[in-house]
Amino acid sequence: MSGLPVIISRRVGARDVVDSGIHGFVLPDNPSPSDMTVALNSLMDQDKRAKMGENGRQVAHNYDWDRAANQVANLYRMLGKKGNVDSLL
Repeated sequence: MSGLPVIISRRVGARDVVDSGIHGFVLPDNPSPSDMTVALNSLMDQDKRAKMGENGRQVAHNYDWDRAANQVANLYRMLGKKGNVDSLL
């Protein structure tokens, strides 16, 4: 998430981190014109758009590559201490 509200389909992986109405909108697989109208009209509200963008920016912080690499390294360290993967470290 780049700090902008998003409109996505339920079929994409980002649906796991996008809360509809909080970070943008998650639409059904075959959205109706009214589904799209509701989402687009909501995004026309500058305050709502800014709030959704800020919410997205906060969530994106949890998914950066440095953080992911540290989590994996910590997992390996934990497993190594338990004697499960000594050769990995």
